[in-house]
Amino acid sequence: MGNQRGKTSSGPSNAILLSTAMLNSTSFIEELLVAATIG
Repeated sequence: MGNQRGKTSSGPSNAILLSTAMLNSTSFIEELLVAATIG
């Protein structure tokens, strides 16, 4: 983490993108599970 000190501006945006992608993938997996359970 200390090596990325020069990329402090892109750090938060990367974290937001990662968290958003994780949330989207989680909701997608939940939808698949619900569809499989109902179907």
